[in-house]
Order: sequence, then C-alpha cells, then structure tokens
Amino acid sequence: MIKTEKNDTRAFRILVVEDDPAFSRIIQKILQGFDLAVETVSSGAGALDLLAGGGAYNLLLLDYYLADMTGKGIVESQAYQNNRVPFIVMTASQDAKIAVEMMKLGAEDYLIKDEGFRDLLPMAVLRAAAQSSLEKRLREAEENLRESEIRFQSIMDNTTAVIYVKDKEGRYTFVNRRFEKLFHVSNKDIVGKTDHDIFPKDKADAFRANDIKVMKTGVSLEFEETVPQDDGMHSYISIKFPLFGPNGAINAVCGISTDITQRKRIEEELRKLSHAVEQCPVSIIITDTMGNIEYANPKFTQVAGYTLEEVMGKNPRFLKSGKTSQEEYKQLWDIITSGGEWRGEFHNRKKNGELFWELACISSIKNANGDITHFIEVKEDITEKKLEEEKERRQREMLRHADKMVSLGTLAAGVAHEIQNPNNYIILNAPFLDRIWADAKPLILAAAKIEDRKKLAGLPIEETIKAFDRLTSGILKGAERIKGIAAGLQNFACKDLSGLEEEVDVKKAILYATDLLESLIKKNTRRFKISIGDLPRIKGNRLKLEQAMVNLIMNALQSLTRPTQKVEVNAARDQDSGRIVIKIMDTGRGMDLETLRRITEPFFTTRQASGGTGLGAPIAYGIIKDHGGDFKVESKPGKGTTVTVALPV
Repeated sequence: MIKTEKNDTRAFRILVVEDDPAFSRIIQKILQGFDLAVETVSSGAGALDLLAGGGAYNLLLLDYYLADMTGKGIVESQAYQNNRVPFIVMTASQDAKIAVEMMKLGAEDYLIKDEGFRDLLPMAVLRAAAQSSLEKRLREAEENLRESEIRFQSIMDNTTAVIYVKDKEGRYTFVNRRFEKLFHVSNKDIVGKTDHDIFPKDKADAFRANDIKVMKTGVSLEFEETVPQDDGMHSYISIKFPLFGPNGAINAVCGISTDITQRKRIEEELRKLSHAVEQCPVSIIITDTMGNIEYANPKFTQVAGYTLEEVMGKNPRFLKSGKTSQEEYKQLWDIITSGGEWRGEFHNRKKNGELFWELACISSIKNANGDITHFIEVKEDITEKKLEEEKERRQREMLRHADKMVSLGTLAAGVAHEIQNPNNYIILNAPFLDRIWADAKPLILAAAKIEDRKKLAGLPIEETIKAFDRLTSGILKGAERIKGIAAGLQNFACKDLSGLEEEVDVKKAILYATDLLESLIKKNTRRFKISIGDLPRIKGNRLKLEQAMVNLIMNALQSLTRPTQKVEVNAARDQDSGRIVIKIMDTGRGMDLETLRRITEPFFTTRQASGGTGLGAPIAYGIIKDHGGDFKVESKPGKGTTVTVALPV
C-alpha cells in the first residue's frame, strides 16, 4: 500500500520503501517538521513501479530486507539504473558485509534501526538533501556553462569580425570561422603557428609589434592594419586586448578585427567628392527640408560675400533683392518638395548690397526609403554674362534705331526738300495776297452796295468776307507750320554722329536748357524745381546734349494741364554704377502702355492739336544712345511721367 504526503510539490522528495507500517510511520514522524515531501511504499515491486513510471524522487530510504526482495535487488534493477536516485539503506541487521556491499553500490549512508536511528536519520537525510542540492547546482552550472560555450561559439562563428587569440610568443591558440574562411586555415591547423607562417613578413612584423604594445601597456589598444586577401589588400580596425592568467600575469592577446575596406573606399570617394565640391567653380548650398542652410561651399561665400558662420541655419531668401515674385518662389517650392527639379534665374543681393544674377538648379536629396531629407542648390554667377547680353541688346537696339533713323532721315530729307520749295512759294506770296485782299475788300463791299448784291460765292456777303479773312491769315499760319515741320525733318535727317569727343559739363547743359525754356516754364507751372549735384565731365557733344535736355524738359512742361502741377529735374552721380543719372519728373497727363511703348517712335505724337511733331523724344533718345547712355520712361495716366537718363562717365 502506498501512502503519499499531501504536500508533494516541495523541492526535495523522499520515497520510503518499508514493509513495516509501524516503522514507516515512525520515519514519517521523525521527518515531520522538515521541508520535505515524504512518500511511502511497502514493497520492492511497488518501489520499482514508481521508479519505472518516472517518479521524480531525490532520495530513497530503502529497507534492506523486504518481503518480496532486498534493497540490493531494487538498486540493481534495470528500472532503477535508468533513473538513478541517491539512497540510504536501513536495516535491523548489523551485518558489516551487507553494509560494505551497499556502500559499494553507492549508498549515501547505512543506518541501523536501533535507539540511535531517531537522531541519525534526520542528519543523514539533510546531508543527502544538501549533497543533492549541491549536485543540482553543479549540474545547472555545467549546463549553463555548456549553453554559454555554445552561444559563445555561435557568436564567434557567425560574426563578420575576425577573432583570434595568440599566446605571449605570438602563437595562435584560437581563431574563429571568419578567420578560417578568409585565410584558408582551420582552427585545428593554425594552433601553434605564428603570423609569419600565414602572412607576408612585413605584415607579420607589424602584427607582432602591435601585439607586443598591448602586452607592454596591459590595456586595450586600437590599430589600423592591412592584410592581403584573395581579392586584394584589405584594411581592418583591430581592437587588441590582453588576457590575464590565474596569477594575474598577461599570458595571451585577443584580437577582434573588423574589415573597413569598403568604408575606407567610401570615405575616399567622399573625400574626393568633398574636395570637388569645395573647389567647385559654382556655388553649392545644402539645406534641410525647411530650407535652412546646413552647408555652403567656398564659392558661395566668395560670390555672396558672407562667411559660412553668417549663413549657417539661415534660409537663402535673405539674399532676395525683391526682383523675384512670391509666385515664382511658391512655384519653386512646390516643385522641389514634390521631388522635382527647378531651374531658373535669381536676381539676388550680395552682403555689400551689390546685385548679381545667378542661374540656379535646385533638387531634393532622398534617403534609401525615398524620403526627402535635404535640398541641394547649385548656382552659377551669370552676372557678367547678363551684363554682356544687356550690352549686346543695347547695341542691337542702337543698330536697329540707327538703321531706322537712317531710313527715316533719308525719307525726312526728301520730304523736307520737296515740301520746302512749294511752301516757300506760299510763304512768299501769302503776305501779298493778304495785302491784295485788304485793298480789294472795300471795293467789293462798295460794288455790292451799288449793285444791291446780297450774296458772294453763294454766301451772304458778310460771311464770305469773314471767311476770306480767315483764309488769308490761315494760309500764312499753315505755311509757317509746314516750315517748322520741314525744319524739324531737316534737323532729324542731318543727324551727325561725329563730334562726341569734347569735354561736356552736363550741369551747364541742363542749366542752359532751363534758361532757354524760362518763358515756357513760367507759362506752364508755378512748381518747377531743379536739383543738381557735383557732376564729372563726360565725353560727348555739348550742343546735342543741350538739345536732348530741351526736348525732354519741354515735353514735361507741355504735359501739364494746370499751373499747380509740377516738374522736377534732378541730376546726381550714382554711387553704385558711377554713372550720371538725370531724372525729369512731371505730374501731368501721363501715358498709357500703348503710348509709352511708342514714345521713341518718330512722328508719333498725342499733341497734334497743339502742334506736336512727334520728334522731340525720338531725337533726345537718339542723342542719349549716341553717348552710350540708357533712356527709360515710366508713366501712368493721370499720375505723370518720369524720364531717367543714365550717362557713362
């Protein structure tokens, strides 16, 4: 019959094999109070069944003499051998032979069932329990050590680093699988060999020198080492550290070497790229995704005039000159944030305030996932190119204008010549006709009265007389008008490009024009103002410049509709360009875009009713261009006009 303690889940389990129920109870009572799980069985067969069934017992209390077999039989049974459990033999016999025999079979103790049994049993059981616990811990430690060794070996064999151990004499004692694969030598075969057995002498000498440094210093050191492999020379970062023996002395060196060949190649490529960017003849800027500068190459700082420290963290918009619209910037941003590439021109401002042109290409930089991480801006300074283009444009414009003027001049000369002869006839005879009419008019009136004539030329005589008065005076005025137009045509046709080498005082030319127009100024405005700074002399033609100033100031005066409107003439030297800038401003009628577009077109005028010929502005424009200057007109209807003339010094 099997009896089992209720609490059989405790750490140390005891199976009592005893066929005497009374003694079995005594054993349980003796062990009561200890943290033990006690289970009893009354026969050898029952014990073998429990052991064969996989019962997890830590100790057997085995009565030697059982009704069905001896304790020796249980110990020797195959079932027990497959599940060896420590055991203590109990017997009433004091047969030394049995005791020796059971101790040889591995008994933990041999107890005699006498008066000392009650004291000896707990000691023997606790000693066995302690021994079992120690053995268990040792087994666990051994298992953990084996697992650690397996993990360590797995790490050693699967790491991409080369790992090796050498003794004090430089002989290899261990290499990992990576070492074996790269250098075609097994861990077994390399033991006892040195670097000189595997590598070229110069490399082996270098490795040995580094190992000696580690042993001398007694600390971990880092080296960059090169070694030949199948595909060429490779670079490694080697971390080498000493290994200490039980006595605290260094007895070996361990090395962990990581292949950095690819990294070195990338670093070299980056170095070349960095050098190329640093030496690049165009400006390069790299910004974050918010547009803030993280890098700018020396060319950028050279062109813009800012130091790298001044621009770091700033947005490139601080260079804006105001020449690029917000719509253009928005379009740029939309393109690059969507991963596209923007190309265009910027008219930016340097640190010193100077304006310059740049041809820019802006695109995004993406990571391996395709996410935008930065923007790169490559810009070429095209200021000189722009200036050259503008110079060529002005030259083409001047040539076109010159061709136009030559053609118009030829036409004007012919027209003026053809008009002048018949017009001179009219001018010469109109006064005579007027005198004839003055004498004939009383006679006509007297004859009409005598004849009682009421009409003449189909009209009442009084009206006919008045009409003829207007005709005679109008003929002369019209002829004088034709004469003025012809004179203007002749002046226009006789344009002379020579004589531009005299020293001209521009200030005097402007003052001469205002003196000449004094009466017209007083007639048209009470608000005429002139301001002239210190101006250098220029190469040119004084008479022609005076004519240009007269024409431009006269046009301004004739645009006024009331005396309260003003005309201002300002002249000064521009500090940036060095040129003389003359501004003639009025607050008169102003011009619409179509009129403004045709302002330098000969014979185009909006003042035909008041005698305008349409030659004043074109002649002035031609004179300014002949002097290598710029001519600009700005105007708005009802707001007035500003003519800006820029003359080179």
